[in-house]
Amino acid sequence: MINYLKNIKLRFYLLAIIPLIFFLYSCNFPTDANNVSGIAIVPGVSVNGIKLGATKAQIEAVMGKQNILGFSDGKYRSYTMYIYTDSSGFYDPFERYKVSFYFLEYGTNFDTVDVISVGPLYGGITEKGIGIGSSLKNVHQVYGLPAKTEMSKWENKLWETYCIDKKWFRVLYKDSLVNSLTFGNFRPIPEVVTCK
Repeated sequence: MINYLKNIKLRFYLLAIIPLIFFLYSCNFPTDANNVSGIAIVPGVSVNGIKLGATKAQIEAVMGKQNILGFSDGKYRSYTMYIYTDSSGFYDPFERYKVSFYFLEYGTNFDTVDVISVGPLYGGITEKGIGIGSSLKNVHQVYGLPAKTEMSKWENKLWETYCIDKKWFRVLYKDSLVNSLTFGNFRPIPEVVTCK
């Protein structure tokens, strides 16, 4: 009888502990690409494993359908943007987005990611520990001084540009804290020679 009760207690503990172990194990791996934490940004290369030069299909395989489809006209190129925001779907280019993928636009066809940007709602960091909310001082400690510095024309925000493997990597600060990280171009722009 005593052995029988010990057997029941052991089974009860196993039934309680095994689901707990699976739960704790699954907490270490993000199940939603929009809620990434940990090393997820490789400046000049990728975000969430999505590289410059990726296609719409490759992005949607990792991130799902975008919340917002946007458009951007630059000095040298026009872009169609896949924008991922929080669950409200609200988008503000400086305050409320997670990740934006800028596709080179060729007429009505767009398919190549030329620029990637992570914004204030993004939880990932670079391999050097820099992410949204990092201080200007921390960025300088790990990446050194930028190749170029400029103030935003529309708001009192500082842009710093670094060069990593011939790709530019821009850091936007708000109140001396990182507000967004942007990098590109997949296809270099001949007129822009910041990073040779």
